[in-house]
Amino acid sequence: MEQLRISRDLKLRNIEIFRITEGHLELPISYMLLIDLKRSNTLEYFEYLEDVEDKDDFGRNNSVKVIYISNKELQKSSKEELLSIAEGFLDNKDECWDARFKTIDDNLFEYISHSLKTELEYIQTILEEFNIDINIDLLNTCENKLNLLSQN
Repeated sequence: MEQLRISRDLKLRNIEIFRITEGHLELPISYMLLIDLKRSNTLEYFEYLEDVEDKDDFGRNNSVKVIYISNKELQKSSKEELLSIAEGFLDNKDECWDARFKTIDDNLFEYISHSLKTELEYIQTILEEFNIDINIDLLNTCENKLNLLSQN
């Protein structure tokens, strides 16, 4: 993987959206969503740990979900590189986050890459797919707040 460029497209109170590219004006290789669920974790959110963790002892006081969206199945080394980016943001929160990778069709990926509006519209469907109750308010978020560091 070449040198990566990370651009934050949106920062709200409970979600940040980043575009990760190889180079300056290239199509993204992935979008990275950092989602603060602002709720305690239970084992039901980590089905893959059910055989490893004790249900009575498991629990974290907050849950952060990281979702990567790309247009192709990423190689293990690429996934590790992308995970290291999330680790940079969440380094002191080892016990409270997990990551998922989602692969979508090339045409859809290219379509959402054309504008922030199409990107956010699609990401809203991803939030719904993962049963995350966050509404990205497109009307108030896009136009009048994009030049601010935080759009909420």
